[in-house]
Amino acid sequence: VDPLTGIKNRRYFEEFLARAMARAQDEQFPVSLIIVDIDSFKGINDRFGHPEGDRVLRDVAQSITDVVRGTDQITVNRQDLPDNEMSRMGGEEFGIILPGTSREGARAVAERIRAAVEEGGIQADILGRPLTVSIGAATFAPATSPPETPDSLYRRADGLLYVAKQSGKNQVVGEGMLHELAELLAQSAGTVPFASLRQGLERPGLTNDAMRRLVTLAH
Repeated sequence: VDPLTGIKNRRYFEEFLARAMARAQDEQFPVSLIIVDIDSFKGINDRFGHPEGDRVLRDVAQSITDVVRGTDQITVNRQDLPDNEMSRMGGEEFGIILPGTSREGARAVAERIRAAVEEGGIQADILGRPLTVSIGAATFAPATSPPETPDSLYRRADGLLYVAKQSGKNQVVGEGMLHELAELLAQSAGTVPFASLRQGLERPGLTNDAMRRLVTLAH
């Protein structure tokens, strides 16, 4: 357990994700992974001090917990799947594992988390502005996905989080949204072929470095 927020820690997260994906492979159900990162968190610590930063972390963890515990798995005729789990990954980053949840379901849950944090008034009297988060969401679907490891699923979700950060913050970027994102970036760039951006963004196993190169090209 993470001593600051009271939710699970990264070690538990990694163990649970490995078990969930192994079972998903055997039983052919999806597993979705959401990575949440607090926007401009370093500035909160620098300006208001670490005690205030710790309060923000605890409040965000509670907001995520409230959403995830109130979320049904997006699945069909399966009541025996593991519960959703959330962990603090370290710093201002949180991970949510959703066994049995589809790509579309993961995006919906991620948007609920984003809205809950922004509308929750977390330390707004101190910060003088709404607190926001950026979110990346990826899904392992054994029936249609190539073989994948927990580490590669995490890298995909983290890469989508990076795109959310680089394209404005306070938003969700999930698989299935990359066509729209590539079109937006290509239009803003004017010099990068849309087809090239789309092909790159939708390539399985896209790394963070590749994400950075694509986003840099489009700005």
